[in-house]
Amino acid sequence: MNQQEAAALLGIAAAFDNRKPDPDAAKAWAVALEGLPFGDCRDAVIAHYRKTNDWLMPAHVIGEVKRVRADRLSHTDMPSPPQGAADDPAVYSRWYRETRLSIMNGTYEPPATPELTRRNMRELTQARHVDTA
Repeated sequence: MNQQEAAALLGIAAAFDNRKPDPDAAKAWAVALEGLPFGDCRDAVIAHYRKTNDWLMPAHVIGEVKRVRADRLSHTDMPSPPQGAADDPAVYSRWYRETRLSIMNGTYEPPATPELTRRNMRELTQARHVDTA
């Protein structure tokens, strides 16, 4: 999160709790929330004020973002690695790390699966009959 995003986040919080955001607070929040996506932090602020009227601190935002990210991981099946990745630990490690991060960030797009059509079914059935002959 950068300083402009932190200032925007504090502006959202101010709408709930009447705080007076200032540039120093935005700098501090940007440091505390470094690496967290703005959208997740915004959602965490809103979730916080839906549950409580306690004064919002970066730790509240971090805790809620961690919960959401863990929830995304637990509700998304890890896809199969790309062809050949299992043979190269560096490639597999990079793929795994990037895929896991995209799931946690909520940006993961599962690979498109080919649509099964009647023609595909006919080809599969014919292939099966050829194999058993």
